[in-house]
Amino acid sequence: MLAESQRVAMLAAMGIDVYRLRAAPASASWRIFIDTRGRACVCGSGTASFAWLPPALGIALADLHCAAADADVPDDHVKLVVGTPPPDPAGKRALWQALKPLARRLRET
Repeated sequence: MLAESQRVAMLAAMGIDVYRLRAAPASASWRIFIDTRGRACVCGSGTASFAWLPPALGIALADLHCAAADADVPDDHVKLVVGTPPPDPAGKRALWQALKPLARRLRET
C-alpha cells in the first residue's frame, strides 16, 4: 500500500492531474410490508423503479401503496436493497423466496 505522498507522486509521473474514485451507483433501499389494513406497502429511498414488484406479488400497480418514511413497519417486512430484480436465476429465486410469504398473505386477504 502506497503512502499518500507516494501515490500523488506516482499519479503526477503518469500525467494524472486529478484522481477521483468512482462513485458506486445509487441503489434503492425499500421495505415491503403488509399494513394493518391488509394492503401491500412500500417505503424507502432511491430512484429505481419498482414496477416489477406488483406482478411479483400478484397485485395491480394501483394496489401497491407508498408509505411514509416514518411508517410503522412490522417485524415481518422484506427489505430490498437493489432497485431491480437480479438478472441471474439464483438471484431471482432468492428474491422470490423473500417475497413469497408476503404474496401468500396478500392472496389470503
